[in-house]
Amino acid sequence: MQEIRAEIVNLKGKFATIRLIDEIDEKVLEENAHGGRYFVYLEPLIKDTTTDEQRKHWFALINDISDYTGEDNWKIILKMKYLYMMTYDTKKEPSLARNKMKRSETAKLLQLVIDYCLSNDIPLRRNYLPYMEQKQLFAMTMKRICWITHKPNAELCHFGAVGMGRNRNTYDHTQSKFMTLSHELHMEQHRIGERSFCEKYNVEPIGLSAENLKELNLL
Repeated sequence: MQEIRAEIVNLKGKFATIRLIDEIDEKVLEENAHGGRYFVYLEPLIKDTTTDEQRKHWFALINDISDYTGEDNWKIILKMKYLYMMTYDTKKEPSLARNKMKRSETAKLLQLVIDYCLSNDIPLRRNYLPYMEQKQLFAMTMKRICWITHKPNAELCHFGAVGMGRNRNTYDHTQSKFMTLSHELHMEQHRIGERSFCEKYNVEPIGLSAENLKELNLL
């Protein structure tokens, strides 16, 4: 079945004038004609439906898992969908086809897959930062994964903290906020300033407890 986007420009009773947004395959239309008449199925586009960007991130995450585990993509997709249904106690199988899920539901699915990757140390090869919640940023921090590039062995960066003239040995690090960044991005943070850096990459550092900081060998 060919999915075609179109806009209804005039609707009058049972008659509608439609402007096609995508090109239609006339051969497919002719092959499926009924007595020389062409029939189509129209479905109103939900404003809050899954976006193309979310769909790209979904398949990119599936590829990340497949590249790391060697599993077939279709098996991973079934596993992630089942995990979503179990996690949110729903019998409805998630689908990223247009008009099948709300944008907010798809965001939850993406966050669940990101959680799975972080829990299983699966490298993330794209920037999924827009879909991450604080718990995922915390997980990345504790694993020393760069928030921006998602690469390992990142540096723990202070925000609103130590600065010039302060003794790092006596400073209360729990008063700072943190994120983990690659060395290059850490240097950029110092070069352009904390606020400019946060605005550029649309990020906000998080607080860490004394226990967290001990685990990260800062205390």
